[in-house]
Amino acid sequence: MSYISVCKNVIASNNKRGWVDPNPAIRVSKTKAGKVTHRAHALAIKDKQGNVVATIVSTQDGEPVVKCGAKVTIITEYEPEIVE
Repeated sequence: MSYISVCKNVIASNNKRGWVDPNPAIRVSKTKAGKVTHRAHALAIKDKQGNVVATIVSTQDGEPVVKCGAKVTIITEYEPEIVE
């Protein structure tokens, strides 16, 4: 199991530096409060067979990834299901 999150502090730091040599905002750890195992600008999520089912993408130039202004987005291959 992995926990994937987006570090708003990294995005804020990248904003302050004008997105010159930006740090990756996507963070992966093995537990909720665990040590970071990976950082990335883009990350693929795969099913058991190794097929990519979703990709998480973060801006590398400060421009929003989607029109609403989000700098990180998840792009899925399949229709999402609301779990609540």
